[in-house]
Amino acid sequence: MSEVPTYYLMYNRDARADQFSSTFFISYTDKNGTTLTGDAGYEQAVRDGYFRVIAYDDSVTVPLDHILARMLVADPQYRLAATLPNSDGLGTYYVWVKR
Repeated sequence: MSEVPTYYLMYNRDARADQFSSTFFISYTDKNGTTLTGDAGYEQAVRDGYFRVIAYDDSVTVPLDHILARMLVADPQYRLAATLPNSDGLGTYYVWVKR
């Protein structure tokens, strides 16, 4: 899913496709060298402060989005920066940023 953010940031020389992850798959290696995938990978990446920005809309990967929401509310290293209506007007898009 890196195509969308890369498209919108194509003229920003600091934007690269490898900076973006989707909520469909992650392979994250923690500080101890353990590689985690799936929900465990996302959870550890959030705990480690790996992401600068986390955005989800609670519609495609719903179980993971609920895990992220629960973790981010309780994590002082992230703050909710925006809630925006989805393009279909039926849901909400949440954007969290690292402090």
